[in-house]
Amino acid sequence: MSAQTEFTLTKNVVDDFTGDVVKATSYEVIGKGVADIKVRLANINGFYYIYIYSLYDLGCCGARDNSLKVRFVDGSVLDLGEDIADIDCADYAQCIFRIDDVNAVQGKSIDKLRLTMSEYYDDVEVNTDNFFEDAINILK
Repeated sequence: MSAQTEFTLTKNVVDDFTGDVVKATSYEVIGKGVADIKVRLANINGFYYIYIYSLYDLGCCGARDNSLKVRFVDGSVLDLGEDIADIDCADYAQCIFRIDDVNAVQGKSIDKLRLTMSEYYDDVEVNTDNFFEDAINILK
């Protein structure tokens, strides 16, 4: 669990009509469960979101009972709540979860993620130390 994820800023725009500020990182493989898991973090008007998908078909994104749980090395668990993506059952569809408290993830090492979708869940061994912190620092 000591690899370094190389997030880069791939989107940094201000909407000409609404003034919305959107920043987003590149997608990076952050671990493996049944298959590789890719994530991207975004900052939209000061709110942080994680976009996540599996290279294995776990079901549909946006389904009512989808969830993302983060287990930190210290044993604490953070439930990121409901998947706010539109329902999408295509291959590699992205689930979207809002990070309500950025301070809850910064400076903490992640042990595992559990991505639950409409058909299956996957426990993901995270292969990087602080991917939340690395990505959030890029998006400030």
